Amino acid sequence: MFDGQLLFFALKVLLTTVASFCAILLLNKTRDSSCLCFIAGIIIDYAGQIYTLLVKLKVFFSPATLDGKTGKLLFIILESFFSFAPICLF
Repeated sequence: MFDGQLLFFALKVLLTTVASFCAILLLNKTRDSSCLCFIAGIIIDYAGQIYTLLVKLKVFFSPATLDGKTGKLLFIILESFFSFAPICLF
């Protein structure tokens, strides 16, 4: 990875970590279904960032199908679903 990419990725992981922490704190305060879906989207985004980090560091190997992007594609689809579901549930 280049230095610019590494800095951008580290900033993205840091912000996602802070958002996940706030989402977990909010999880204790509310039990509304739309809010729970939004919190699930944030946590799935964090899991996707960690998955991408582990693949780039060669700690975890992604499947060879779809040029190694199957796992990341799954996280993107789930995150999009749980981010747009609260609009329908509200």
